[in-house]
Amino acid sequence: MAGEGIPSADELSEVKERYEDGTSSVLYVVPPEGSFSFSVEELCAIRKWYSVTRVTHPEFKNTVSTFDIQWPVRVKEHTIKYQSVLQLDCDAKKTFRDLREVKKILDESPWPTLRDKKDRLSLLFSFTYHEAEGSNFGSFDPKIVDLIRKTVEEDLQKIIPRSKMHWVGMADYQWYVRKGFQFSLVVNTAMILLLIFSLRFLYGTWRSGLLFCFSLLLNGIWIYGAKAIAGSAYDVLSSGLFLILGVSAIEDFTFLSSAQLKGSTWKQSIQDLLVPSFFTSLTTMIGFISLCASDLAVIRRFGLWCAAGALLEWIMLFVFLPAFLSGWGVKRSWVNPQKAHAHLVEKFRAFSLPKWATVLCLGVFPLAVFSFPRLNVNDDPSAIFPSQHPYNIGLQEIRETKGWMGSVSLIHSQAESTSSELDRAASQLTKATAFETPHSILTWLNQTNTLLPDDLRIDYQSSLSYRQLVDANEIPRAILYLKDITVDGLQALKAEAQKICPNGECHLAGDLIAYSDFSTYVPKTLIESMAVSLVLVALIIGFLTLAFGKGRLFFVLIASSFWGPCLTVVILAALHIPMDFMKCIVASVLVGLTGDNAVQYLFAAGKSDLHSGIHSRGGASILTNVLMALTALMYLGSYFNPPKSFGLILSTGLIVSLIGDLWLLNGLLNLFNFRLFNYGRKRSQ
Repeated sequence: MAGEGIPSADELSEVKERYEDGTSSVLYVVPPEGSFSFSVEELCAIRKWYSVTRVTHPEFKNTVSTFDIQWPVRVKEHTIKYQSVLQLDCDAKKTFRDLREVKKILDESPWPTLRDKKDRLSLLFSFTYHEAEGSNFGSFDPKIVDLIRKTVEEDLQKIIPRSKMHWVGMADYQWYVRKGFQFSLVVNTAMILLLIFSLRFLYGTWRSGLLFCFSLLLNGIWIYGAKAIAGSAYDVLSSGLFLILGVSAIEDFTFLSSAQLKGSTWKQSIQDLLVPSFFTSLTTMIGFISLCASDLAVIRRFGLWCAAGALLEWIMLFVFLPAFLSGWGVKRSWVNPQKAHAHLVEKFRAFSLPKWATVLCLGVFPLAVFSFPRLNVNDDPSAIFPSQHPYNIGLQEIRETKGWMGSVSLIHSQAESTSSELDRAASQLTKATAFETPHSILTWLNQTNTLLPDDLRIDYQSSLSYRQLVDANEIPRAILYLKDITVDGLQALKAEAQKICPNGECHLAGDLIAYSDFSTYVPKTLIESMAVSLVLVALIIGFLTLAFGKGRLFFVLIASSFWGPCLTVVILAALHIPMDFMKCIVASVLVGLTGDNAVQYLFAAGKSDLHSGIHSRGGASILTNVLMALTALMYLGSYFNPPKSFGLILSTGLIVSLIGDLWLLNGLLNLFNFRLFNYGRKRSQ
């Protein structure tokens, strides 16, 4: 997902091709609690399983495991063989070396992946996949991981039922992400049920909820269908697209239903709200389109499809729904005033903040400007899953037993033959806990003194390990193993590398580097998209205030509309909440949604005093924001952490925006004693 347009992300496919790398499933297997190792019989059965699996799965590009680590051993006076460090004699049910000696050799080897700080002999298996062709998920289709996981569950776990197994590779990460996409159907279903029951409670009929959800489902079908036809990538943001459409779409339907509670037919309510709802949909679209100012393709895509959904939602409610109701002969309304409870909020529409509180609230705007540069962008890619998620449990096991959680590449700029220049650069990087280089591997192999260095080099150059560390142009790379994979930690590592290689002699690459670069764009995206949204929504509100002869109220309406999003930014900075790719869109979405209430008040008031518009539609605006906030809370049921925190922040933002849109607006009107000229003349006459 860390994507297009970022140099470190664009380089990923090139690096994988140059170094015969790819997307891998990594299986980390540890012996039962209290055991140093598996028994010889179990080790033989595990090795047999691995030997069969690696050749019977054509989806594998290459495989590597603890059993594949070999070094030169003199078996006779004139005979040298490359023998596995974990050499087994399964017929005699014994090992060629004591297993504690095997652990010592692996712990001192140049492969940090094989080391274990605990007193045990653990096993590691890496399965690298061929690139997918024609997959909807890009160069790697996570569904392919099902095959190896099924083999492990059906075969390997029966061999070692008491062992612990952890899937910690990038392919496994994407497999869990795909699983989260599938889970989004459950969350979307929960949202539909919430809306049906909520609308039944508020407006007294099941018909109201069913009509809205029917139009929402059609909207979702059109949007997701268009995404598929356009070949638009399906990512973590896309998994929450239907929910955000539900949040933004409920507004127009709430105003239509509230108008019918006051005696309007559905036809009359649609005629009265056709134009104002077009402008509210327009401000919502602007909030989403402003995300297209982002440098991040994933956020641009999300903003574009949400904007399309907002436009389609207006078409569904004001073009499709009237045709549908007319076709079925519905003449009156879809609400029942006798069973409705929406009227309960009407008494709160006239509430006004005290003058002192109104003045105090205006302090949010300078605080927002002060808060933007203080947003916490120290994201962690593993934080996409809950702390007790199997993937994160595996990462913590890796961190505790091996001392690292992820890896990146340090690529040299020129071909290197026998020097250890790359090793020297890698050793100076204090943020890396260990590293793996061609030179370190050759040095380790030379310890046996069984082959001449030149012969050993020739042999090593024919191995997969060499091809994964040195490309066809003899340009080497080091694999750096990191304990800190947060954005701050990765950016500090990049700064170190730039100091060590000031003239570009080496540079960092890899998935984690791309993700950290991706995350550094988050504050820029938040600021730019919110600025664009503020300007465009302000222009629309300015146009409407002039059209209705309320130009003097422009700054009052702007202050009340933008107060909620600005306060949300202040809260994010004050609580030091880590920003991620989803939280950066909150403010722009809030601006687009909260500007809608100001538009409704202006149209309801017309040329009259704005208080009359607030009196007419203030209750509906309360219901709208409460319903949107409740709908946003459905994100708490998401499989991923970012949508959960996004939903909580968006829900909070919608509530504080309601305070600004309605009660702060009342306070500002009272504070400045605004009345329209014609209204004042009528009173004086």
